[in-house]
Amino acid sequence: MKLQLGEIVGCLRLMRFDAEVRGQSIAVRIPAYRIDILHPVDLVEEVVMGYGFDRLTPELMPPQHAGGEAPIEVFSRKLRELMVGFGFQEVQNYMLTCKEVLYTLMEAPELPTVEVENPKQAQFSCLRTWLTPLLLQVLSRSKHADYPQRIFECGDVVLLDEEAENRVREERRLAFAHSDSRATLTEVLAVVKELMRLLRLECTFKREEHPSFIKGRYALIVVDGEQVGFAGEVHPKVLVNWGLEKPVAVAELNLSILFRLLSAPQP
Repeated sequence: MKLQLGEIVGCLRLMRFDAEVRGQSIAVRIPAYRIDILHPVDLVEEVVMGYGFDRLTPELMPPQHAGGEAPIEVFSRKLRELMVGFGFQEVQNYMLTCKEVLYTLMEAPELPTVEVENPKQAQFSCLRTWLTPLLLQVLSRSKHADYPQRIFECGDVVLLDEEAENRVREERRLAFAHSDSRATLTEVLAVVKELMRLLRLECTFKREEHPSFIKGRYALIVVDGEQVGFAGEVHPKVLVNWGLEKPVAVAELNLSILFRLLSAPQP
């Protein structure tokens, strides 16, 4: 269907829009009550309705690209299967949470965070910047269940990035936690090492400090000189904040970086 500018203006006026031709374009004045018009494509839809759907001749459009699962999703699914094989149970949390969960209860320094301007509920006022706090939230709500409790989540976090088109970037993360009277950093590091072995990556651990974790029981995970995650034993004060009665050891990996390293051409 090819319409002349005048015909397009006629269709828009039939749909109660004020429209006129200006050179090679059309100026459209949108009524105040049409709050559903958000994009120029919405006006295209109005033109089609004004023209009449019954006057259109259907045409078969060939696929513009081959459909398929995104590679990062394939990679994430494989890691989920490995975590289940290690004896962990998958949980899924909302990307929306609040700063109290992300920072206050974790005794962690606040990061630049994407916040909701007018949240309907205080507990859903910002986007998560890491997965670990949400795992502790799950553990705090399942204290009645049997121990040990071994859970994991594979999902996205959102971080501010001024260089990105929309000023944020999403990262795919994998986090897992082990809660038991004998939970230690050694156990989660063993899982990290086995994951890296299966991915055929060499990792090292760099001692660091973080207020959410016990001093001397926290380390950064490094692969090919890049920090790809962390592991540690949760600080007793944080456990008290969450009402947890047993030790918790956690690890969190940046799958976006790991996937990039695995996809890089080998020398």
